[in-house]
Amino acid sequence: MSKPKNSLDKIRTGNAMLNEINQMLIKMAEIEQETLLIQSELQQNIGQRQNVLETLIGQMHTAVIVMDENGRVRLINQAVKYILSLPENWSPFQNDLQTGIGNFSQIEKFYDELRQQDGSDLHREYCIQVGEGKARHIRVRSQSLDIDIEGLSGYIFEIDDVTKH
Repeated sequence: MSKPKNSLDKIRTGNAMLNEINQMLIKMAEIEQETLLIQSELQQNIGQRQNVLETLIGQMHTAVIVMDENGRVRLINQAVKYILSLPENWSPFQNDLQTGIGNFSQIEKFYDELRQQDGSDLHREYCIQVGEGKARHIRVRSQSLDIDIEGLSGYIFEIDDVTKH
């Protein structure tokens, strides 16, 4: 911009600058609105994907347990109750690893071993009792969660019934 020559030029220059600032503020408000819309869409997409993931995990025959680094169960599917032969009223959110309920105590031992070795992957096989004189052979695999999902980090456990019939 050239240097203003008189008061009228100064006023015009000031008004032009205010106009530019006003246009920038309008553009910033538009960008902020677009950003909020994009964030909302992303949150919806994440929620939809999480629902799909939970549905898929829920329908698997492999037992899946997601635990945080403090041993709290954060996600579990129905196959866990069947494979570990847990009581029908058992709930991971009332009975976490510290309770050692029935065959879940094997998972507790596995989790302790995993934490002691500071490793991300561990594989073990166990023989558990599932009724009078009945045993089930299970394979437990763990993997560290490599990403932090909604503040969740820890481990995912897969438990398969490998009993030969």
